[in-house]
Amino acid sequence: MTIDVPAQPTGELPTGELTHIASHRHLVELPAVTTGTLAPIDAVVVPATRPDASLHHAAGVARRAGCPLLVLCSKGIRAATAVATVSRTRRPPRVIAVDVHGDYGTLDVKLRTDGIGLATHGRGDASHKRNVGVLLARMLGWRSVLFLDDDVAGMDDARLARTRSLLAAETPGGEVEAVGWSFEAFADNSVVCHAHRSTGGVQDTFVGAGGLAVRVHAGTPFFPNVYNEDWLFLLDHVAQGRVLLAGGMIQLPYDPFDHAARADHQEFGDLFAESLFSLLHHPVRLPVPATGVDALLAPARDGDWWRDRIRRRREFVAEIAGRLRPGDAAMARSMARARRTLLGIAPLDLVDYTAAWREDLATWSDLLGGLPRTDLARALEVLRLEGVGDVGRQRPGLGTWVSARGPAGSRAPWRR
Repeated sequence: MTIDVPAQPTGELPTGELTHIASHRHLVELPAVTTGTLAPIDAVVVPATRPDASLHHAAGVARRAGCPLLVLCSKGIRAATAVATVSRTRRPPRVIAVDVHGDYGTLDVKLRTDGIGLATHGRGDASHKRNVGVLLARMLGWRSVLFLDDDVAGMDDARLARTRSLLAAETPGGEVEAVGWSFEAFADNSVVCHAHRSTGGVQDTFVGAGGLAVRVHAGTPFFPNVYNEDWLFLLDHVAQGRVLLAGGMIQLPYDPFDHAARADHQEFGDLFAESLFSLLHHPVRLPVPATGVDALLAPARDGDWWRDRIRRRREFVAEIAGRLRPGDAAMARSMARARRTLLGIAPLDLVDYTAAWREDLATWSDLLGGLPRTDLARALEVLRLEGVGDVGRQRPGLGTWVSARGPAGSRAPWRR
C-alpha cells in the first residue's frame, strides 16, 4: 500500500525550484493504525553535558514508564553527580549513569564519517553518546528506548502514553520504527533557520532526538557525527513511512546568535540533511520500500546535483542577510559565518560524505547484529565505561551501586 504525499505549499515556485523548504512535517504526519496496546519503553536515555543538567524531568518520565534512567555523562557533568541529582527527586527511578569518553571500548568500530572534518568540525559528543545508548540497549536486550535531551520538558503522562501507543502502531509502510516530538515553544532549528524566521520567513520544526522513541534491533541506524545527525538517523525510516510525529514538547530557550561560530559548525550538516530531505518532496510515492531508499538518494551521488544544492543554499542565506535590520548585528555575524563556510564546501565533499554515511550504515548494522546479549556489568566492561547506579531509596533489597570497575562481587541489579 502507498500513500500520495502532496507538495508542501511553502512558496510560489514548485518545490523543486525553492531555495528552501520550510517544512518537512507532512512526511511524519502519516495515517496510522493503533492496536490499543502500548509499546514498552525499556529505558529513558539522556546524553547529559551541562553542569546544571535538569534530570528531574527525565527521572519523572522514567519513573512513570517503570524503566531505568540511563544518563550518559561528559564534559560538565559526571556520573556520580547525575546519580546524586536523580536520587534527590521525588520517588527516584532506577538510574544507570556512566562517564562516556570518545571511543567504543573493546568494540572495533570504524566509521568513515568520523574522519570527515568538514562534518565533525566544532561538534560535541552527542552523536557518540546516543550511539553508546543504542549499543547498550542492544546488549541488554532492550526493545525500545526514549531519548530525551537534558534541556527539554513536557513529557507528561498523556504524551508518554501517546508515544507508547504510536510506537506500537502500524502505518502503510509497516511497523513504526520511531516516534518523535517537535519543539515549538522555543523552536529547535539551526541558526540559519532561526534567522529565516526572525526576519519574516516561514519556518517549521521537525522531529529530533531531543524527544525520540526508537525501536532497537539489528537494523537500528546510527547517529553520524554531524549537525542534524538525528535527521540522518531517521531518514531511511522516514522514507519508508515508519516515523510518526506525536506532537510538541518544550525546549529551554537560548540565544542562537550568541556565538557566530555556531552557524559555522552547523552549516555542513544543515545543507546535507535539508538537501536529502528535499528528495522526499519531489514526485515520489511514500512509503518507499527499504530496498528503494538508495535509489531515492541517487542524486546525492552526483556532483552536479550538489552544485545546484549549494547554489540554492547560498541564495537562501543571501535572502536572509538581505532582510536584516540595523539592529541585527549578532544575526549578521552568524549569517556571514554561514556564507563563508558554504564557500569552503565543494560538491565532491558532499558526494564523498553520502558514500561514507551509507557505508557506515552497513558497518553499524553488522556491528549490532553481532553484539552479544549480556548483563549491565559485562556491557559496561565491553564499552569500557565506568558507571554508577542508584536504584532508588524506595526499592530496598535491590542494591544501590554498580560499576564496571567496582568491588568484586558487585552485581548489575537490572540483569535481564
